[in-house]
Amino acid sequence: MKLKQLLNLYPQASVQQQPQNSDTYLSIKVDNQWLILPKKGLSSTEIQLLQIFSNTSDIPQSLNQRKHPWADFLLEDGGLPTTNEKKVRFIQAFVTVDDNREEWANSFKTIFSSSNVCDSFWLTPQKYILVEQISNENYSQEDFAGIAETLDINLNTKTRFFIGNYWETTDQLVSIFSEEQKITDYAVTKSNETALSISQVAIDYWLNNYIKKSHLFSNYKKQLHLSDQMIKVITTLYNECGNISSTAKKLYIHRNTLQYQIEKFRHQTGFNLKNMNDLVFCYLLTI
Repeated sequence: MKLKQLLNLYPQASVQQQPQNSDTYLSIKVDNQWLILPKKGLSSTEIQLLQIFSNTSDIPQSLNQRKHPWADFLLEDGGLPTTNEKKVRFIQAFVTVDDNREEWANSFKTIFSSSNVCDSFWLTPQKYILVEQISNENYSQEDFAGIAETLDINLNTKTRFFIGNYWETTDQLVSIFSEEQKITDYAVTKSNETALSISQVAIDYWLNNYIKKSHLFSNYKKQLHLSDQMIKVITTLYNECGNISSTAKKLYIHRNTLQYQIEKFRHQTGFNLKNMNDLVFCYLLTI
């Protein structure tokens, strides 16, 4: 069976020059190229048949089949792994990296106490998951910003962390992990911060999903005709919790100029951005 035929059968597949993490992807060598298929959605019989077409011994050891109990649990309907503690959190790292993916992963893991790391694995070529149990040594959000900076300077990468909440180790973790992934996949396109908690970006994700379905909100947007400059003002003012002085500094404008823009907007629309309810409402219209 040729590469073109396989692509017709599996439109979700991609063609790459290197195999990918075998925990979540099936790498099939065809015509000196690698057909990459997400394992999710493939039956065990399909996987076995597809592997016949490939010499998997060509897959580097770093990407070859390894045991990841948490990956099995979260992605493959495996059993709930045992931990020393009752709570764990998921650290999601989005990494722009070329050929030193494993070097990045090894450097990142050495930062943690080995007793705290339950599991770690590449979910996609750009997304790395670390499952960490709660302890007195867990890093804060500010610590992760520093970790990202250190890794990126040393390895010439671009790293962004999303830090999950601590959750009880129950079967509910599968659905929690799935939704946290959706939230971060949305948030990674909306923010340039190097370290964010899930709670910081979840509200935007939830509201955005609702707002898209709201006829009222869509008509508010059409009515206001927000300019790019005004969207920037509203977004910055919201992020600065309504503080005029810090917002003016972020926008590199004089405080009086910002006051004038806010007053002009109030006169034109009736929304007073100095009022938190109006500010939050207008911010939602920018999402």
